[in-house]
Amino acid sequence: MKPVHHESYMPPIRRYGVDHEMTVQTLDLTKVDFSTKTDKELFEMVQNPKGWKYSTIPAKVFSKYEADRLVNAITYFAGGAEVRRVGNNAIVESKGYYFFIGA
Repeated sequence: MKPVHHESYMPPIRRYGVDHEMTVQTLDLTKVDFSTKTDKELFEMVQNPKGWKYSTIPAKVFSKYEADRLVNAITYFAGGAEVRRVGNNAIVESKGYYFFIGA
């Protein structure tokens, strides 16, 4: 049997459901007053510049209330959203309308 050649170990890239995560900056919405914003205004903050039917820009929020408000706004327009914890914050993002209708 031939010995296996081991190259230096490089951990795999971890993806969290959205392919563009490695190339898109995360919006910092921790300073935004969510109580004064409508769902449309919240969605327009994270809307993809190519169009509202594409995946949203990941947004960092501080509280559960902010995450819930943003998820509700994104879900209304795009059909769904995902939340993941990162330290004391949460990242909210969506794969987009086309993903959720199965196109």
